[in-house]
Amino acid sequence: MESTMSLMADTVASTPRECDHGEVEYHEEQNPFTEFCKFLYEHFHMADKWSEIKLFQVKHPICSVYLIVTLGLIAVPVATFMVFVVSSLIFTFLGFLFFEGTLLAIGTVILGFVLLFVGMCAIGVSCFPCWRLLCTAVWEAVSCWTPRETSFSIK
Repeated sequence: MESTMSLMADTVASTPRECDHGEVEYHEEQNPFTEFCKFLYEHFHMADKWSEIKLFQVKHPICSVYLIVTLGLIAVPVATFMVFVVSSLIFTFLGFLFFEGTLLAIGTVILGFVLLFVGMCAIGVSCFPCWRLLCTAVWEAVSCWTPRETSFSIK
């Protein structure tokens, strides 16, 4: 059990730290996932179970090969299905993003044009007194040029 625990301890990343007196010490990083794996490994006595599996493989090699091949053949359709599910989810999500992105872009352009139109109308309405004054001045100028009366007029 110590050999497997030391093997697990070797795989944990170590970081060098300086001591007070200048030496460098290596401390294991406190990773919650690594700590959880160590807890499960010790709680379920995995080292004992692994040694029992090795012993069974030595005693029954044909049965071990049969089990490995069976598990491998069972894993192929399961893995294929999982790849299909994950790829479908990814493509669905990306398609949704692209579709929604397109709709948002079109909606933004339409909203921009509507706001531009409303802004132009607001500017036109706010300048209405100036237009009224200009139109009145033009009307007065045009009305001064009345055509001459004709010889026949309706009385």
